[in-house]
Amino acid sequence: MSRKRIIAGTAAVSAAVVAVSLATTSSPAYATIAQPSMHAVDSLAMPFGSVLRSQQEIGGVPVFGGQLVQLRDKAGAVLATHGRTTKKTAGAFPDSDAGAADAAIADVAKRTGLPANTLKADAPRAYWYDATLGGAKGDGVAVPTYQVTVHGEKLNDKWTEVVKAGTADIVTSWSEVREANRDVCDANRKVVSGSTASVRCGTAFDVTRTEGGAESSVADVNNVYTFFGQASDFYQKYVNVDLTKLIGADYRDGTGKALRGTVRICVDGECPFANAFWDGEQMAFGEGVTTDDITGHGSPTASPSTPPGSAAARPTRSTKACPTSSASSSASRRTTPTTPARTAG
Repeated sequence: MSRKRIIAGTAAVSAAVVAVSLATTSSPAYATIAQPSMHAVDSLAMPFGSVLRSQQEIGGVPVFGGQLVQLRDKAGAVLATHGRTTKKTAGAFPDSDAGAADAAIADVAKRTGLPANTLKADAPRAYWYDATLGGAKGDGVAVPTYQVTVHGEKLNDKWTEVVKAGTADIVTSWSEVREANRDVCDANRKVVSGSTASVRCGTAFDVTRTEGGAESSVADVNNVYTFFGQASDFYQKYVNVDLTKLIGADYRDGTGKALRGTVRICVDGECPFANAFWDGEQMAFGEGVTTDDITGHGSPTASPSTPPGSAAARPTRSTKACPTSSASSSASRRTTPTTPARTAG
């Protein structure tokens, strides 16, 4: 969920495409998908093997939100699969997308009050749309739609309209302008107890870098700030989830709900702390372990490398200041974080 390293030509990728089989149900209005057709999109190298992301397609047209993420070991064996695919379809795509762009512009103009002649639409993109893949209740059925991105005159005027194919009906719509809110604090090697209160960024420690703020002189602060942004972009792009809204914390320190992280913490008997953990509210990092993998996969969307509640994640209570370690001791104590138990796409 951070920097994506695309692994091309692997056996895992070539084996990821499976055939589609459609069998008509007793109702002629629906078709049941017996075996989803999955097209490999990309692969991410991991210490334990790889993570493969694949996209569901029906008749060559992608299913919006229909993706699977597979965790594979170094031999290519599947360890776990996450994600959803649609099981039924209703309707078919017409011969052309005529009228979709006009319908999208009309809906944006109606909702926003902006003049229609100030709006422009990108070319419609064909997608099968099943609302249950995004968390809606009900019996999941994919319908043919066109997604149309509509732009206003201002940079932040941008919306996606989902138009039911062959009609002017708007299935759903959303704004494309979402900004992460990030707060990162520097513990400056202070020993913490490991409780949520002891590492809180914004209360236990002052915010070193907030959203839109200047770079810090502390590399760990900038690393976490960057990786939080990359994680937010990933979730927004691939699953249409606002990560700040989903897991952000508001400590009433004036910065609002934010993705928060505290870096360069120490624990009693270990300085620098050679790991990181999610405490149920935010991330906390030892010095020098703010890599993209541990930042991304330590979030609550995946198991942290050191589970909360373990001896390392919940160290013994202490309020002592932690002395700065020498370069040699720092290098000897800074070990590679353990492989996360699971990950998310």
